[in-house]
Amino acid sequence: MTVILLAPDGKKFEIKWEDLLEFSKQICERWCSESEVNKKAFDSYAEQYGLFTPYYDFLLHRLQYIQVGFPFFERACAVASLHFKRFIYLEEGELLNYESLKNKKAKSSLDIYVASDKQLDYQKTLEEYKEGFLLPDGSLLSIEQLGNHKNIAYAYLLQKMIEEPMLMEDYLKYRDKIGDIREYFFYRLGCAQICGLKCRIAIYDATMLTPIQKKLLDSMNLDPTLQKSILEDFQNPFSPQIRK
Repeated sequence: MTVILLAPDGKKFEIKWEDLLEFSKQICERWCSESEVNKKAFDSYAEQYGLFTPYYDFLLHRLQYIQVGFPFFERACAVASLHFKRFIYLEEGELLNYESLKNKKAKSSLDIYVASDKQLDYQKTLEEYKEGFLLPDGSLLSIEQLGNHKNIAYAYLLQKMIEEPMLMEDYLKYRDKIGDIREYFFYRLGCAQICGLKCRIAIYDATMLTPIQKKLLDSMNLDPTLQKSILEDFQNPFSPQIRK
């Protein structure tokens, strides 16, 4: 997959997806080398990151590059409007002009979030019960900052695909079979969705759980009746043949 990046000075770059992270890093490092003020600004921004590197988010949200082309969408789209925090859809044949895209008022759009540790409310160890996604290594992404599981899913998966390009190819392979992005978390990434405060439940593919996930889920006092019902109703969109 190839994407287009538009710089504020009008330059246009065509980048292969697997080169996107390295390109972002080079632009950020070049910007930092221009002054000590720039370097301090980047270093301060980078302190918010641990799970992922900061380069891609800095490129889009601070240096305000516009990207055209994302694996989540079949139709053309760009990050541009509302302070570069939304995907906006492009019309067929629309010119890729930086200023016009920057000021474009989209008829429909989708929020995009940075993937800093704070935004994802990333916790290396589960210290208390929280709604969110339990990752295979036992760490947690809480919905405390982004408000719901889908927002976390989009923010996390975009960064994950940038840092692990083969994952993007896997996602594209199954994109048409995914009705809800969370399904990809359960059945391809092996994550468990933790829901509910009073009636606690978890949604997951039991065949994908790691020992540490099983141990943590067992400690959460999940509602046994609701848990059984939820898991029976949730259908795997990938056939056994596909998942092999």
